[in-house]
This record gives sequence, structure tokens and C-alpha cells, in this order.
Amino acid sequence: MDNQNPRIPVYREHLLNAAPSLLSHLNRDPYSPTYGSFDREFWSWQSKDFSNTDFQRAVFPLTVLYLHDFEGNLYYNNPRLLTWIAAGLSFWCKIQYKNGSFDQWYPREYSVGTTAFTLGPAIKTFSILGEKLGQFENLKKNLLRSFRRGADFICSQHESHGFISNHRAGMALSLAYSSKVLGGNKYGDKADTIIKDIMDHQSPEGWFREYGGADPGYESLGISYLAAYYEATKNEAVLKMLKNSVDFYVNFVHPDGTAGGEYGSRNTELFFPAGFEMLRDYYDPAESILQHMSSSMNPNSGKIPSPSSVDIFNMIPLLDNYAQAYLTHVTEPAGRSREELTSLAKSGSGFVLPCLESPDPEKGSGNIDLKYFPESQLCTVRSKNNYSVVGLSKGGVIKIFDRKSKKLVYDNNGIFARLEGKRPVTSQMLDFDRQIDIDENENRLKLSGNLYYVRQKHQTPFTFFIFRLVTMTAGRILFFNKMIKRILSKVLISAPGKAPVDYRREIRFEEDNIVITDTIKSKSNTLAAIESGAKFVSIFMGSARYFQRNELTKKNLPDCVVAEQLLPGQSLTVTDSIAWDDSGKVDVKRVIDTNIG
Repeated sequence: MDNQNPRIPVYREHLLNAAPSLLSHLNRDPYSPTYGSFDREFWSWQSKDFSNTDFQRAVFPLTVLYLHDFEGNLYYNNPRLLTWIAAGLSFWCKIQYKNGSFDQWYPREYSVGTTAFTLGPAIKTFSILGEKLGQFENLKKNLLRSFRRGADFICSQHESHGFISNHRAGMALSLAYSSKVLGGNKYGDKADTIIKDIMDHQSPEGWFREYGGADPGYESLGISYLAAYYEATKNEAVLKMLKNSVDFYVNFVHPDGTAGGEYGSRNTELFFPAGFEMLRDYYDPAESILQHMSSSMNPNSGKIPSPSSVDIFNMIPLLDNYAQAYLTHVTEPAGRSREELTSLAKSGSGFVLPCLESPDPEKGSGNIDLKYFPESQLCTVRSKNNYSVVGLSKGGVIKIFDRKSKKLVYDNNGIFARLEGKRPVTSQMLDFDRQIDIDENENRLKLSGNLYYVRQKHQTPFTFFIFRLVTMTAGRILFFNKMIKRILSKVLISAPGKAPVDYRREIRFEEDNIVITDTIKSKSNTLAAIESGAKFVSIFMGSARYFQRNELTKKNLPDCVVAEQLLPGQSLTVTDSIAWDDSGKVDVKRVIDTNIG
């Protein structure tokens, strides 16, 4: 019966395609002291001195392959694969610290996030394999001890370097699983406390906070954790939170089958489907999102970051999520019947995504619908020809999609330039204190403020040595360990300060034309190598900048460089016009004026 759903083959294909890579990353040598590690850099290349525990969650997608019989699955019921899964679980137990924690990025990290992100998949693997693990000596006993240690560590700690909703949701979910396996009220009560904290920080607009702002990429991951939490606990307050989140998220699904981007607080364009698969049983917009994104999830589409196009740091989390999405189709649904859900997946839910809906003249001016979310400072604009998303909190970052061809035709991530001394500055920085003016009658957006300094840090032998020295000495003490993480968060993610350069962006929407005007004025410094129109990010974010096919198809400007130099007191105005003719053809033009005003 499950074969009838069109998304099931997609999830299966991802799992099958990735299995050889996962097994190549796994140390399958039973005589090796690092037998069971999934960190090939550590055990094979020996280019690092610790194993990234986060990679151990690869045991879960491999377990799903082991347990499910379908065409082409040579891993089904294979005893060797079961042995390797057990090795991965054993190594996870082996590298756990006595305090219950694990490392992800450096030794003695004591990461509460990594503890939660690996505890959940380990418990899921343990639970669905059941007695099959009994043939491995002491494994069950060691796992139960590690589960308790990990859950106790999560209960005793919290992330203090930033409010990251998807991390906290992952912690709550792992504790909910721990409560089921280990018993008692301790873990469930702590999970409820974490959920209440996420709820208190959820925006009235529906989004979950990711370093202070909304980020659709990580929103989909948070939805996945919270949907699984709802499945485990049936907490109706969580379902209400999820519906509000989905209501927000639908606005940032694009016509071309992508979602998110540089207008989000963390710049991510990832799509995690499992939460929507669980919610489709309760909420029709979740099914509409899945239907629209279905072709994008195809392994060969190249539309969104997928397990085949990302590095291992996100390959394994995506596969973990796809495996969970697949399981929702082979377990008994809680609400609608399987037949109803299959019919829904084929025919549609009836809910139309905003990017596909025609503009309503009653809602907007000039056949244009402008929707502004004041807390996130995100804006969507829909007309007959285009669907646009603007991140005013990120300096007016904008993406414009042609609705007929369903392609990205223009995106502008803001200004990037260098002051004297080559210090980089940009308009693309998360800041909710810019002056913003929204004129819904004129369909016009205005913002003004400053450019911001950019930190472009990378490791050098010296800084790496100092960092490792600190983490292996003072970092052994949890108080100093947390201080290190707060410092890293401030250095890598927070804005380092405003530059002495005024910046204004105005965006005017007409039915057949969008005009974007930037004005830059340097107060006291010479500004060099000013560019606009390139795809870039201004903060450290490993999960951003994965290749997507729309980078090849957007309308290219003649040149991103808008000026070689701007002297103190001079002004520069850059005007981009994106116009549609009567046949629907799109034309992009740029006009540059200097020494104005």
C-alpha cells in the first residue's frame, strides 16, 4: 500500500544512494581501536585528533535500510550491516565522557547539542532493532547506561551562547525518548520545561528563534523535532505551536521549489521534510508544502541542498531526517487512514501556497499583494508576474521569482565593499534597529542605516594552537567551556559593529516592474571595490552556501562591481530594474550614478 505515495521512492532512493558513502565513512575494521567511528578524517586519514560524535547518528538511516524490504535494497536483513550498526552504537558509548556529554567540533567540548542530537537517533535505533541487538555482548547494558548519562547531562545543562530553537527542540525530543526507554518523570518533566521555553520565545508571527531572528531553513528542522515530540507525547500545545510555525513557513517556500536563503537569520536553504510528513496527518498546509517540494527532493534535481550535494556535516542530518520521513509512511497513521493520506498526496490538500496563489485585488494595491511581518522584518510581495521575498532585517536582501517559469530571475544580497586598509563592510547583517518605512498603498519598502564591519575569520596554525591549548586546559571546566562558546558565538555570528558609511535601500513594486535603489555615502573613509548582486553571506554559517541549480539560471547583471572607489563625502546610487514585457519576458538593467547629493 505504501508504494502508492509518490514521495516514498524519493526517500528510499536517497537512503540507497547514500549507504555506500556512509559505510565508507564507517570504520568497519574489527581489529581497529576506533572500530565503529563514522569520522573518516579521524580514523583513516588521521588528520584530526578526535572523532566527531555527531556523525554517529548515521546508525539510524542504516538501521532503516536494514529493517525494510523494498526493491533494490541489498542491505535488508544483512547480518554484516547489523554488525556494523552495533559497532557504531558501541563506539558512541565508548567516546562518551563520564559526565554524559560528547564532542563535535573540538576535544573537551562537552556539547549539550551534540549529546541531544546523537542520543535521539541512538535511542530510535535501539528501540526499532529491539532483540536483534541481544546477540552483541553487553551492548544493551552499555547503551542503557549511556542513554541515562546523556539524558542526565542534558537535564543539568543549557545552551548559553545563543537561543537556537532547533537545538532546544532536539534536546526536548531526546529527553522524551529517554523517558520512554528509561522510565520515571525526570526526563519528561525537563523536556516539558524546554518546550515551554521554546513556546515562550516563539514569535507571535509563528517562527522559532534562531540566533534572534527567523530562518526558514532551520525552521523546517525545528518543525521536524517538535512534530516528533508531539508524536511521542501528544502534547496539544505543541501541535498548536507547529501549526503557527507552518502558517509562517508557507510564505517562504518559493515558486522554483526552494526555500529560505540569505534573508533568514542563519542564511540557510536546507529543507527537512520529516516534520511536514508527520503533520500532514493533522494539517493540510503541510501536505501542500511536501507536494510543492517533492520534485526538489528528487536526488537528481539539484534544486535544494540534498545528501548528495552537501558535505558530511549536513549529509547525515538530512539522511536521518529522510529516514524518519520514510518511516512515517510505513507506520500506522494516527488520524486519517493510509488511503486518505495517499489520496491527499496525489490530489492535493486544497491549500494553495502563497507563492502559487494569484494576487487578490481586494487585498492589495495595483494587483499586488504585500505581506509584511513586522517582528521578523520579512516581507513577501506577489503580483501577476512575480513572487518576491525581502529580508529588511538583513539590509533589504531580496529574491525575485518569475511565476510563469517558476525560476529565480534576480537576487541581491546587498552591498559588499572594503574600507581603506581593506577592512570589509556590508549591508547584509541582521539588525532590527534600522529605520524602516512600509507604504502598502504605494507598494514601496524603504530602509536606512549603516553598513557593518564583517569578520572574515579563518584558522591559522597559530590561532588553532592557542584555541586547542585553551580548550584542553581551561576548557575542561564547564564554566570556562561555556564562556569559550559565548566568545566564539560573538566573534563568528554577531555583527562586529557599524561602519561610518550611510546606506539606504528603496524597493518599489509595480505590476510589471520592480525597482531597487541603493544609496551609499561614506562619512570619513574611502570606500573601495564596491559590489552589489553577488551571492554571499556575512557571518560564519557552515550550513549556508550549498550549491543550488537556480544559481545558474538567474538573470545575470553585466558586472557586480558598481564602483572602484568612493571618497569621503561622495555618494553613490545604484538602481536595478527588473521588468516584464507583454510576452512575459524578463529584463534586468542597472544604472549607476556617482557624486549625487
